Amino acid sequence: MPDTALRDITQLLELGVLKKSPGGGRGTGYVFARPQPDIG
Repeated sequence: MPDTALRDITQLLELGVLKKSPGGGRGTGYVFARPQPDIG
């Protein structure tokens, strides 16, 4: 089972709260996803 931080980040990615920044490895970063405006 992954550690708590990894589980939390994975869940936030799945929910669309975070997005993974370009790159990877030890320099992996995350940004908050911007909500899409309701149009209509």
